Amino acid sequence: AAEPGDRFGQVLAPVDGGVLIGQPREDVGAMVDAGMVTVMYRPDVNGGRSYGINENTPGIGGAAESGDRFGAALSGFNNVAVVGVPREDLGSIRNAGTVHAIELEEHPIRDIQYFNQNSAGVPGTPEAGDRFGASVQLYTEQLSNGRISLGYAVGAPGEDLGTVANAGSITTYVGNHVGPSRVYHRGPNARPGDALGAAIGLLSGDVRIVPDERVPRLVVGSPGEAIGSVPNAGVVEVVDPIGYALNIESSYTLSTGSHAGTRYGSVISKTAFCWLCD
Repeated sequence: AAEPGDRFGQVLAPVDGGVLIGQPREDVGAMVDAGMVTVMYRPDVNGGRSYGINENTPGIGGAAESGDRFGAALSGFNNVAVVGVPREDLGSIRNAGTVHAIELEEHPIRDIQYFNQNSAGVPGTPEAGDRFGASVQLYTEQLSNGRISLGYAVGAPGEDLGTVANAGSITTYVGNHVGPSRVYHRGPNARPGDALGAAIGLLSGDVRIVPDERVPRLVVGSPGEAIGSVPNAGVVEVVDPIGYALNIESSYTLSTGSHAGTRYGSVISKTAFCWLCD
């Protein structure tokens, strides 16, 4: 039911035959702003039905809690939905964040991955305010044995690097622990408030199912980045997610010049791609 402040449609992402619709401030029972995702199909797919998912849905890990904001970030392809829950608390660690990858064809639906920075195989350490899952992007990676695996790029714009607050980071996590998972950040070039990873997309046209397939390049927003003396101007960068360093291929900002508070890169379009197409 429509209710004040639900934010229905704040985030959208495609899935096979339909769309994921985020409503991160949906209340779940008495849990204020727990969040929800609606899966809505075209009239010719699954009878055009729609249904909602939250952390109280059977088969979905965790539990709906006030302020979690399940559905604040979405990515999807085929019948997999990736959902960010950036304000999920991990024990006493407030707003550490977590991510679900949900198989929509299962009956009932279920998590195929449910992970955060406390999970085995996921690098990093959860800290208050990291907001791991503030952005998510599904991609594929071809491993050295030729196997194709799902990969997840996850932004944590509130991650601190030493004493540099809210510098931000990106974690790439290869599903089922079949490949390397890594954390990317700016290292000594990080500045407070950069918020690297506030938004993540893909550079389209890079996926090929051939022996020399490359992992798609990521498009990453750092909306809090200063340009010269201009605060919060924002930068968008194309980065290579294969190497262990944050390999920046190109950087962009507002073409009309840097303006304080523009926060360029706060939102990046989600690219749909097919790893089994010709």
